[in-house]
Amino acid sequence: MCWTEEELIEYIDLTGGLRMPVATLPTVEQLKSSIMKLKEEERDELLRLVLQETQPGPEAAPEIDAAFIEEVKRRDRDLAEGRVQKISFDQAIAGAREKLQEKSAELNA
Repeated sequence: MCWTEEELIEYIDLTGGLRMPVATLPTVEQLKSSIMKLKEEERDELLRLVLQETQPGPEAAPEIDAAFIEEVKRRDRDLAEGRVQKISFDQAIAGAREKLQEKSAELNA
């Protein structure tokens, strides 16, 4: 990749000290598109990296990390194969609240 002098001057400090020219920062849609083009093993590696950087102490419990990755894969397959459907965050919260209210009513009956 070639950068102009202006692009090289416009560096941003990202968390962890990573420095990248502003002009090369991808959009979320570009990232998603690129990630979907990766091989499964590459996506797994990326997921592990993201989890390591965002979750406390994954190296302390590698079996949990592996189980989480397997669960993500299972859910992705279920979605891709039509066994489940996507719902919005608001729908998920409403459903969870409804179930909590039902459970609460059962316990108070």
